[in-house]
Amino acid sequence: MDWDTDWLSEVLRDLICNFVGEVIGHAISSFSETAAHGITAAPPSDDPPTPAETAALSTAAFLARLVQETGGFDPQRSEAITQVCVEIAESERLPPHEVRQALPVLAGNDALIDEVIRRARGSRDLRFFLLCCAWSVAISDNDIDQAERTWIESAALRMGDTEGLAQLLGGLLVRGGQDRTHEAAYQVLGLSPGASPEQVRARYRELSNKFHPYRYRAAPPALREHAATRLAEIKWAYEVLSHAGLTPLYGLSAGQDRLTAPSPRLVVRCFLCGQKCRLPSGVFDLRVARCPNCQVLLLLERDVAMGCLHTFRDFRRRRSDQSG
Repeated sequence: MDWDTDWLSEVLRDLICNFVGEVIGHAISSFSETAAHGITAAPPSDDPPTPAETAALSTAAFLARLVQETGGFDPQRSEAITQVCVEIAESERLPPHEVRQALPVLAGNDALIDEVIRRARGSRDLRFFLLCCAWSVAISDNDIDQAERTWIESAALRMGDTEGLAQLLGGLLVRGGQDRTHEAAYQVLGLSPGASPEQVRARYRELSNKFHPYRYRAAPPALREHAATRLAEIKWAYEVLSHAGLTPLYGLSAGQDRLTAPSPRLVVRCFLCGQKCRLPSGVFDLRVARCPNCQVLLLLERDVAMGCLHTFRDFRRRRSDQSG
């Protein structure tokens, strides 16, 4: 394959408008357990690649390097790269199994990846697209570790990202430490994430009664200490979850480009694609509400929300013009 084939910026701009929502959407889906195996050094045709095929395989090389350097080729992340590549190319010459087999070779093509990054330095649209793809792959296994976050932010700097695109896109997909705290609180109470306030209160009363010191006044010291520890954990978990709905999060107003305080059933717009969405009715569900189109979070912490409000304004307008 001739990796020097011209990469048309017009093609990439079209790809961004047409595919970025679906690319991010696939990040939240559960991908099939298809392991990356085998190696092939070229696409299954000797004909020169089309611009879309070149864009697809170049993007795949960039993403494969991310996976290779942050834990290796697991089924979920390999499938995520494959899906991105196939959607971009829309070509029968790039069947999914060939893409999967090519990933280790693509990841090792330093010249190609350096060229991808060089071109991204000259195109904000391309930087945006590649970073969206990188986050989608990172979250495809339903977890983002520090190595992935560091790799993406480092790649963004190499691409000339001076406006914090990497961090903003990450904030759209993953809230960060606060969600881990809430997840731990649900586990302490033995509840599934998203349990209703009534379920949280009922479980708290049940466990508080179960581990109340009065019940252990005649128990051995070790058992009394265990009960006291559990009761402290239960109180902590209830405190975290009972204030979940009070965490200052902001949505994008349905009518104007401004932030708005959320409330159940309120209609807001997606910070990325601009689609109007109705927030869920449960207070605890507000934190995890996502755009059905591109699967980014609908409510963000103020700093992230302000950054996304301004940074993605042009992209929202472009999507709106295209859909209109």
